[in-house]
Amino acid sequence: TLMFVNVSPSSEHANETISSLRYGATAKKIQNSVEKQFEDKAMRTMISIKNEQSMKIRNLLQVCRDNNIAINTSEYDNYIDFDESAIVQQADDEESAGETSGATE
Repeated sequence: TLMFVNVSPSSEHANETISSLRYGATAKKIQNSVEKQFEDKAMRTMISIKNEQSMKIRNLLQVCRDNNIAINTSEYDNYIDFDESAIVQQADDEESAGETSGATE
């Protein structure tokens, strides 16, 4: 962010000059934060499909429990405990790696 503060050497405009300098000093303290927004359509579709699969697996495991069918549920933990933030982080990491490798070529 860039800001120009106009000041006047004339005593007639001293109040405006002081006001402008105060505003400039306040504006200088402003900190901008940049965050990457996650808006990739393909990624949202993948997350939606993963959520559907997770729900189906939970339902299947419940049917197995209801019918006393022994099943090793640990094999399905990755699907049941789905965390979409992990996919977002992985996508960000892959994008960062691509930017880094492109800079070195």
